[in-house]
Amino acid sequence: MIQQQQEIVIEPPLYFAKDHLFDLNFHPFQDVVCCAQVSGVVNILKYSSDDVVEIAAFTHHQQSARISQFFRDGQHLITASKDCSFAILDNNGKMVLHQLKAHKHAINALKQLNDSIIATGDDTGNIKIWDLRQNKCVFKVKEAEEAISGIEIDSSNNLLLSSSLDGYLSVHDLRFQSTNEKCLYAKSDCMEEELTDICLVKNGQFVCISTSEGNLLLFKWDYFGDFKDRIIGHPNSIDSICKIDEHSIITGGEDGLVRGVSVFPNMITGILGQHEDNSYFPITKIVVDRTQKIAASLSHDSSIKFYDIADFVNKRKSAKVQVNETEFEYTNKQTQKEIDMEGESDNDSDDSDDNDENDDDDDGKQKKQKSLKTKNLQQSITNLKKQKIKQFFDKM
Repeated sequence: MIQQQQEIVIEPPLYFAKDHLFDLNFHPFQDVVCCAQVSGVVNILKYSSDDVVEIAAFTHHQQSARISQFFRDGQHLITASKDCSFAILDNNGKMVLHQLKAHKHAINALKQLNDSIIATGDDTGNIKIWDLRQNKCVFKVKEAEEAISGIEIDSSNNLLLSSSLDGYLSVHDLRFQSTNEKCLYAKSDCMEEELTDICLVKNGQFVCISTSEGNLLLFKWDYFGDFKDRIIGHPNSIDSICKIDEHSIITGGEDGLVRGVSVFPNMITGILGQHEDNSYFPITKIVVDRTQKIAASLSHDSSIKFYDIADFVNKRKSAKVQVNETEFEYTNKQTQKEIDMEGESDNDSDDSDDNDENDDDDDGKQKKQKSLKTKNLQQSITNLKKQKIKQFFDKM
């Protein structure tokens, strides 16, 4: 096991906004966050271990601002609102684009697909793809009846995944026109609970979706009809999830607690913090900064809470190394056992050639017995590997 030195991170103090907050995101390169308020104001805040100060405020939306995100290059800010519009501003606060009437209903989700393409989803289940170079909608679909809660894209930028509050996961193939029946790649059964957020884990092999019943549903890639596995243990709704790495996420729950979660093996590894001591305001958004040392959350008390998660991240990195070493060790043992048994089977086969043909039935029985022993050995190794991994995580 790799020994990690514990890092000392002093998280910024609690920050209270003037109005209720809808969205929060970190800058990709600076100690800066953007947040969207119910009043329509979008704030830019600079944080340090000593203070959180406002450095800019934008009032271009007529109704509540629901989304505020920095572009991946850090040079632009994109916002969306209940007024059905989205806007892009540069570092100087200059309006680059303001797409009025982008939707007929309030925009509730937004995903940057690349530097010039974004996807937006509204309160009635409509999803649109926008080409910012042409300033127009190039793709439009509707598979949900209620609000789109989250949007994701696969590594090839071909399949668009969306979760909705009516309990469906939808997957659309962007290589086909929205009018083509092949555009709808897959749609899950109704989960009979609200799907609140979405992310890809395990290098895109699984889709992780949080629900209003406190479950994390894991859909295996290309098997989107129903979830393959789920992680239980949250007592109430999970309103937001944030991916740390391919086998770890953190969650923000209705009970006001931030939890660390392991994906395969599936378990809640611990509570990382509470939005405010002695109060249980629900966490509506949880995000992590570029260093993966600080997380931040929003709640109904109009505050932003920062958390030190460096210790959790370091433990998860150590866990990944340990699990990989364990899998390698037992895989080698399993392979060696199979080779040895194959060798024994070959020797028995050579010996049987010297016997009479009447011994064929006995040989068949022996092969069946050896095959059964091999299967039992493989199952024992699998169970032992799971036990060793579980013991490791129980020590965390």
